[in-house]
Amino acid sequence: MKYIDELRAHGAELWTQDPGAAQRFGLNWIRGVGEAGLGRKAVHFGGNSGFQAINLAYLWGAQRIVMLGFDMQVGPKGASHWFGDHPENKGFGNPKVFDSWIKHLKILARDLNDQGIDVFNCTRTTSVTSFVRCRIADLP
Repeated sequence: MKYIDELRAHGAELWTQDPGAAQRFGLNWIRGVGEAGLGRKAVHFGGNSGFQAINLAYLWGAQRIVMLGFDMQVGPKGASHWFGDHPENKGFGNPKVFDSWIKHLKILARDLNDQGIDVFNCTRTTSVTSFVRCRIADLP
């Protein structure tokens, strides 16, 4: 884990659904499963960590969730992240499977709505249209 020491220095809680990573790096562990939609007893994967973070917030009892950084699209210069691509030699991936992730998020949005959870997508530029769009300054 590239930035684990920096995260710990800031007092961040570190969570994973991977039991091996939890043991190896001393992280908190939560059960995860590869099922569709909202996990009501475990984190569902959804293909990406943002999906998992929303599911974790739900499991922790959040009634209101604000999404940031869910652009889910190739940037203007062909990059897969808002900050550009990760260098290929650093061990991080550069995803291009956004359509699949967006489909998973659409199911998640429906399930969260059914549970009465308010979710606001405050990402500036996004391909995710299944959540209420809002600027941070305009949050209700």
